Amino acid sequence: MSKIVFLLAFSIAIVYSAPIIDPTLPSSTPSSSSSSETIEDDHVDHPEQVIIQTETPAESFVRADIDEDIQLSFDEFLKTDLSYVQVKKAEFDMLDSNSDGILSLDEFSSFYRKQEEEKDSTDNNKKYYVGLFKEFDENNDKQLSQTEVKRILSKRFLLKPKQNFGQLFEKFDSDGNGLLNLGEYQKFDQTFPFYELEPIRIAV
Repeated sequence: MSKIVFLLAFSIAIVYSAPIIDPTLPSSTPSSSSSSETIEDDHVDHPEQVIIQTETPAESFVRADIDEDIQLSFDEFLKTDLSYVQVKKAEFDMLDSNSDGILSLDEFSSFYRKQEEEKDSTDNNKKYYVGLFKEFDENNDKQLSQTEVKRILSKRFLLKPKQNFGQLFEKFDSDGNGLLNLGEYQKFDQTFPFYELEPIRIAV
């Protein structure tokens, strides 16, 4: 009962402290219904995004007051920031791989271990391409010509191009300058139809 009285008193205090708005003046703020519809539409298009809801200070206080003693401990105070609570809840759900509402040490550790492995993989991938450019980019222009790419294919993959290599090369040259920058070469390396090349036969 005391909690209800507190909520009413807190709400009334907020209403009386709010600025008075002339209803005859045009409003520059969109209606709450249109605003909520926009948020929901964005969430449908991007379901991975967290929908941040809002509440009044009184509602925040009452929600955070877990033991209903009309005062907040530090742990309860942390819960007054609704956007923080919602973001951390989404993060918790992402780590809770079996969706049992409990985050085990294994779930917590494996999530961050996976992130570290992905980071290491990205770092190693970057080092590979940087090393490749350093070795085969003869004029150090940070781009690879057809001749330089042919050297990579020959030395690293023991492959030689056919007559249609120029046409295939152009498909990866997105800016049409006759050269492959790092991003273009990465795509070349990952998706080039290597069956269009011939193996270099080495005499034994």
